[in-house]
Amino acid sequence: MINRLNVKILLFTSFIASIVLIITNTCDRSNKKHNQDNTKNSWEYSIRLGDSRSKVHELLGIPSRTTSEIEEYPTSGVSVWFDSENRIGKLNFAGPAIGIYGGTPKQLLSDNPILFGLTMRSNEATFRKVLGLPSLETQERSQAFREQRCIWKKEGYLINALFVLAERSDGDKLYQRGTLIWFEVSPTL
Repeated sequence: MINRLNVKILLFTSFIASIVLIITNTCDRSNKKHNQDNTKNSWEYSIRLGDSRSKVHELLGIPSRTTSEIEEYPTSGVSVWFDSENRIGKLNFAGPAIGIYGGTPKQLLSDNPILFGLTMRSNEATFRKVLGLPSLETQERSQAFREQRCIWKKEGYLINALFVLAERSDGDKLYQRGTLIWFEVSPTL
């Protein structure tokens, strides 16, 4: 009788151990997939680095200006840079202060996230909160028209952003320090 009881306990224990192993493996696969999905989800814009020129046309329509290397879409607030294989090598997104550069066509800015939750309306403080300290910071232009360039590297992306460093206007509009002029995204080397 003791032998049968030991065998039943052993079988029951093996059965429970098998179930625990299955659940653990399932959770591990689920966590790996979740982590991969989070990395994929860091990019949220409709076109991606490496997409073809035809896909850009399909999603953004006809550009207002086109060359062999760049196409501009002011109604989307985007400029697309292409490599020699006609694939996206870099994307430039306009910010609220893009108008400080005279002659720039009126840009329509989106509030939709582009990457890491950043939008065309994010300011310097938001970029720093999301991306951390920049790898490189420089002050640019003249004393009267000071701008802050910040460059970050994160998850395979190089993010190069230009912000207003001193209060500026483009006529009617006043831009505070930290207002985004533009930012561009390319792959890190």
